[in-house]
Amino acid sequence: MRKIIFKNIDSLAGLGLTIDSELTVIGDPPPNFAEEKIPNRNGVISYFMDYDPRKLTYVFNIIGSSLTALEAKRSQLKNAFMGHQGDLYDTAFPGWRFTNARITAPPELTYNTRNFRTAKLTVEFTADPLMESTAGVRFQIITLAGRAITAYILANAVLC
Repeated sequence: MRKIIFKNIDSLAGLGLTIDSELTVIGDPPPNFAEEKIPNRNGVISYFMDYDPRKLTYVFNIIGSSLTALEAKRSQLKNAFMGHQGDLYDTAFPGWRFTNARITAPPELTYNTRNFRTAKLTVEFTADPLMESTAGVRFQIITLAGRAITAYILANAVLC
């Protein structure tokens, strides 16, 4: 079953929330382009610069005995995740993590039934544009003048 781990809190085991994979959206990082006007030339020249942060929208299923129980789950998630920044692990992407993830808006609760026993909880995160490997292998790429000065690169370190 799909889950996320943020701030060392498991959404399934720690909070009892399941993810609705059909409604959850892992957005692509939007690219940034720069444009320059060249004298005596029509139009502009544009070139790629970098990416903006990635938007992650998770939708959790909540089941409770009453309206109060559903609001308590929302409050529990809000207290656990709001105001923190760090790595976010999603079991849909094994071996990868989203870095510098943070909640950008308060979690929104949408009730499925009139008796307030089931609801969807939408949580929006922002993270760095590229995912980072959790199992990258370090390779030595240079040793300078026989000294202990060594630089390393993390192979397979990012995923778009």
